[in-house]
Amino acid sequence: MHVDAHKLLPAYLQTFASVQQSARRKLAGRYILLSHFPYLNTYEQNARDSRFNQWKMADLGAWLLHGHIHSSQRLAKRAIHVGLDAWGLSPVSLNVIAELIQKDRTDVAGDN
Repeated sequence: MHVDAHKLLPAYLQTFASVQQSARRKLAGRYILLSHFPYLNTYEQNARDSRFNQWKMADLGAWLLHGHIHSSQRLAKRAIHVGLDAWGLSPVSLNVIAELIQKDRTDVAGDN
């Protein structure tokens, strides 16, 4: 994380209910994870990207909504890149994300 990120927290909390490293929510009947970073080793990464590996979660099978990769790639395994650069510079809707999750019928321990 950026060394001065804590200085911006008060401003962020004027807009957002919480600002946290990661979160877990339920969508489309499944628990999903939220993180700025993709799962560790989900996408090809260059040497510069490896400096964030300490912040990336291991892929244990749950769906993950993430940003950070600055790519037009939307989906990799159970990771959905929700950055504007993947969705025509518009926010992706929860309905679209729910449809992607519902298409995956593979049951994984910890999804319910």
